Amino acid sequence: MKTGFPSFPVFLRYAGRPHLHSLAWALLIMTACVAQAQPQNATGQVDFSSPQTVHTAFGLLEGASSVGPSPANSGALQPGLWRLGMYGGADLGAVYQQAAQSRAMVHYVVSDRFCYPINQWCGIGPPFLNWPLYDTMVGQAATQTSGMNVMFDVWNEPDNPQFWSGTQAQFFEAYLRAYRVLRAAAPTALIGGPSSALPYNKTFLQAFLNFCVANECQVNFLSWHELDDNDQNIAEISAHLRDARSSFVDNPAYASLHLQRIDINETTGPISKDYPGAILEYLSQLEQGGADGASRSCWTNSQGNSTCFDGSLDGLLTANGWPRSSWWTYKTYSDGVNARVAGTSSEARVPILGSASLSGTAAAQVLVGYYNLNAIETKTPAPMTVQVNLVGMDHLPFLTGAPTVHLRLEKMPASGESPLAQPVLVQESNVPWTGTSLTTTVNNIQSGEAYRITISNPSALF
Repeated sequence: MKTGFPSFPVFLRYAGRPHLHSLAWALLIMTACVAQAQPQNATGQVDFSSPQTVHTAFGLLEGASSVGPSPANSGALQPGLWRLGMYGGADLGAVYQQAAQSRAMVHYVVSDRFCYPINQWCGIGPPFLNWPLYDTMVGQAATQTSGMNVMFDVWNEPDNPQFWSGTQAQFFEAYLRAYRVLRAAAPTALIGGPSSALPYNKTFLQAFLNFCVANECQVNFLSWHELDDNDQNIAEISAHLRDARSSFVDNPAYASLHLQRIDINETTGPISKDYPGAILEYLSQLEQGGADGASRSCWTNSQGNSTCFDGSLDGLLTANGWPRSSWWTYKTYSDGVNARVAGTSSEARVPILGSASLSGTAAAQVLVGYYNLNAIETKTPAPMTVQVNLVGMDHLPFLTGAPTVHLRLEKMPASGESPLAQPVLVQESNVPWTGTSLTTTVNNIQSGEAYRITISNPSALF
């Protein structure tokens, strides 16, 4: 677990919204042993008799503009959280309407009004050099969002020098002052942060929360970013969330903060963003850890253009509005999130997500992904074969009395920025079952791919 900046950090700027990343993924290319080009095996289980209540782990950061995309594109994905600001000059009102129509909760990033050190503060200067002006501008944010149902996200990545050039103590003062202005203007609004850059920077989070306990400023939601592309580090997200909940949210020492939520309001790194298998690993980890909300981050595309404000939903759509494989990954995930059932996997790099029903259909679903960064970076095939045991199937009412089960296997390929009209059909067949369970195998999954297994009654297909 990282608790501070590396001694020689590299700051990578993507889509006008830069982030701090360690050199870990770059060093991995140089130091990793070459993986063997032989199949690997994993096993998993989905128990349809064990329903789980989870919050959707899909959301958006910016991602739209006043000219597109149509709300239908975002509505189909059912985002749970949409993080908005003024960064990039987007029309806040127009984007907010898209978020509202998608029924997403909204984080409004107050600090986007200040442009940050990376843009020389747009001539305004940092808050700590002119506190009265800062108070005024925070008040303007409250006025601008009047009538909008937003949560106020006070500052973006205050542990990243590209977004905050003052001291830690000065940031804490900035939060306190913003809290007082916002609370006076919006007595019932949720106000929180710190939306820190480093994955679960616990030392920073604890110092921030301790300051607010001492100075009587509430932190109604706790937020940080998880943007590591390494599959082993993605697998730690659920542990980060569980530790934060026990250490802070459920800790009586922080009761005065009225902490209500943990939101990972930027997820999915610049490499993993285009790999369905990686996306599923993020989603699975966020669900397992109990995140109340999460937002996919936005980066530059292969042409060097921002996906934050081009109407592409953070790069999920092409310039012409066609869905990509990543869009289908979130679509299939969102179709089943409200009917989640227990799922386990023997391999952290192989997320398995089961759903007992899908909206508007008499069917169940299992999503299986695989993400191996080393195999991708070294261009070394390391295929995975996954055996999935489906149990508790007698709890699926649409299968009652069926002598066989129809299984349909489709692939979300690692096709990057290319459009994908629909998931690729791999095979489908009717298979016998015991009346309670069956076992199916997904063969030769390449790193970055994801698969959907749809389970239905054969008689309903005709």
